[in-house]
Amino acid sequence: MTRRHLYSLLIGAAAWAQALAAPPTGNGAFTIVEAINQADGTIYIYQPQALDAIVSRDSAEDPEEESATAKHTGYRVQVFSDNNMRTAKANAEHRKRLIEQQTEYRAYMTFDSPYWRVRVGDFRTQSEADAAMRELKAMFPTMADDFRLVRERVNVAAE
Repeated sequence: MTRRHLYSLLIGAAAWAQALAAPPTGNGAFTIVEAINQADGTIYIYQPQALDAIVSRDSAEDPEEESATAKHTGYRVQVFSDNNMRTAKANAEHRKRLIEQQTEYRAYMTFDSPYWRVRVGDFRTQSEADAAMRELKAMFPTMADDFRLVRERVNVAAE
């Protein structure tokens, strides 16, 4: 490739980049010359309304919960952890549902490859978590061998 071809290619690429960055004219069409003349270093992004709806729905998932809780270092009781590809997810869902139906505690199911885990509660202190673990062991003696305390970021009511 000659220098002349290279320069032509670079000028064309620069004009194309400027055209992408410039806002369209009133009829929706614009020329590269118009784009180069109007370029002021500003990039305009035109986002479809459907995407706006998705973004706003995700950012406002649960505004009450967001303002009413804060993340702090605390403890949870781990009631399940397994990496069996065939059964772990179903077993985790079962334990989460069982704990939430039979106790007042909130359960959290997570996947951190390759492990599915279920952890219970949002406890500020280790003694609170230990008391809850004893209570859970009494309620679910067949699962008690799997229970252990873990230190984790927990949701705590804002003061």
